[in-house]
Amino acid sequence: MAANESDPCCLYWVKDDTCVDPSVDGYIGLTKDFNSRSRVHLRSGRFPPSATVVVLFQGTRAQCAHEENKYRKHPNVGWNLSNGGGRWRKAPNPSVTHPAPGERLVGLRHGGLRG
Repeated sequence: MAANESDPCCLYWVKDDTCVDPSVDGYIGLTKDFNSRSRVHLRSGRFPPSATVVVLFQGTRAQCAHEENKYRKHPNVGWNLSNGGGRWRKAPNPSVTHPAPGERLVGLRHGGLRG
């Protein structure tokens, strides 16, 4: 099924102990399936063995792309090779609302993973 800008999604940060600021450190990405994407990243060998993955934001794919672009306006920031937002970076500026602590979006798989 093709990705849709209204799909539930999350913005995540791959980091290790040297990373203190997501706007300049680590890797920022977005995904609909947090658990699967986290496993792929942590097993890829691209990141330090001590890396962990945390969710920074939950919303629609368009909202997450908008948030990702705030962290990665330019290529080669932190561990990212390209700027944030991917093909969704040109979507209209969505209304971004942050969920209340502990609130989940229906259809989003998530949880914290470590190596």
